[in-house]
Amino acid sequence: MTTSFPIFTRTQTAESTPFDGPAAGLVSTNIQDAILELASGGTSPLNFDYIALNSINIAEKKVSLAKIPSSGAISLDVVGGTTQFPGSDFQVAGKELSWDGLGMDGLLEEGDVLRVMYPSDYVEIEFHEFTAGEILSGEFELTSQPIFPSLLMMDVVGGAPQYPGLDFSVEGRKIVFRGFSLETLLEPGDIARIIYQSY
Repeated sequence: MTTSFPIFTRTQTAESTPFDGPAAGLVSTNIQDAILELASGGTSPLNFDYIALNSINIAEKKVSLAKIPSSGAISLDVVGGTTQFPGSDFQVAGKELSWDGLGMDGLLEEGDVLRVMYPSDYVEIEFHEFTAGEILSGEFELTSQPIFPSLLMMDVVGGAPQYPGLDFSVEGRKIVFRGFSLETLLEPGDIARIIYQSY
């Protein structure tokens, strides 16, 4: 059975979206989406889907994404909730995002809104767990080198967004937080989500 789901992509405006539930207005107010659009000359290197869950999604424990992700680097937040992790909380196969038997199973309700971010071209989404040694040294290394270090986005899961120049600096592939406000906030085991465009 094919079911259509209400999918709200970052290219739609709240006015052109027929849905007036909890996701209405999210697209036009998301600052991170706007920053990525400006950085990429009007087209975002990330796809953003806002998916309002209905009773069918809850029963089938899956939704369909607007596009097929170009890599396994997928980030999912429940709007008003927490960041979910690929593999342990949900999985993606093609355009299907499912959570049957995984961490999100049994936690979602009809009306919840999923914010799913996934790359189109040369975008990295990394999850990094801080070690005691990294906190002591005040730095850690990314998988790839960011093209636009000043536009790198990072947040500590369960915490606030962190900003380049204010909370950390980017030196090649290294994130340096020694001497910045982030240094006093981290504990071993904290997890950061880092989003950036790479070469």
